[in-house]
Amino acid sequence: MEKFVYSSPVEDGYREVKITRKQKNEILRKINYRNPWTRDVTKYVNDDGKVLVEVFPSLIVNILETVLCPLALLLHGVTNWKEWLRERTRDWNAKKYGAYVTYTFKEDPNEA
Repeated sequence: MEKFVYSSPVEDGYREVKITRKQKNEILRKINYRNPWTRDVTKYVNDDGKVLVEVFPSLIVNILETVLCPLALLLHGVTNWKEWLRERTRDWNAKKYGAYVTYTFKEDPNEA
């Protein structure tokens, strides 16, 4: 299996855009995420109006999962601890392991 290599959208001609919490929630609603507080969003735009959105696991969720580790291992099963550890490692290092989602869409000119 090939090792995943993260490629920054900035290197591909996009520029990062700062977004407010309201805009983040609108983007997540647009791509059908149910719990916006569980995800962090980075938005990039290129000159053609093409929007690229990267959605990563939220820092708050990662911290909660780590703090609740003993309970999670009991519920998940001690025999599955390697799988649980692999999932947590992927969440903490999303760019390294490719554990994030990227959406690309055309920006609506009517939106302000």
